[in-house]
Amino acid sequence: MYDKREERKLDYQWLKSKGICTRCKNGNTINGKSLCEECAVKGSAISKIYYAKNRAEIIKRTSDYQKKKIEKRRNSGLCTRCGKNKAVSGKSSCLECTIRYRRISAEKRERQGIVPLSIRASIGMCYFCNNDVYDGKNICKNCYLKSVEWARKMREKYISDNHYWRKLNDLQTLRGYQ
Repeated sequence: MYDKREERKLDYQWLKSKGICTRCKNGNTINGKSLCEECAVKGSAISKIYYAKNRAEIIKRTSDYQKKKIEKRRNSGLCTRCGKNKAVSGKSSCLECTIRYRRISAEKRERQGIVPLSIRASIGMCYFCNNDVYDGKNICKNCYLKSVEWARKMREKYISDNHYWRKLNDLQTLRGYQ
């Protein structure tokens, strides 16, 4: 004998195969859908209202589910994106997904008008900000000045007499180590 769940499932499949609405059991469905137009519109309105009221909870629940799914795949050694293939050693995704997402990202950058880093210098654009290059450099004047200032600060930090490695080197020299 069938239990109620199996009976409802059989009823649903039969109604859908005959093109009858599975909710109201009166209206005709369109293009193999399971609901008539009236029930679909009502269901959509109810879903929108429910989502508006419980948006934060739904987002948190979805986020938690995705995090658990990714962690489970990572622990199993599977690709965290598709979950079908083994992840490449030291990575979280498989080779196919890596290639696919790199292609998708490149297409997106192209649509947004972002020039790839690898060709910016050859067409006279700053490597960092897409402005015109400065005085034969690969970067613009503003980025050049920032780089010079950064390099000056790093030299002060690491070339001073108080730096740990310099003191260690001086100590080794005093002790006769090479």
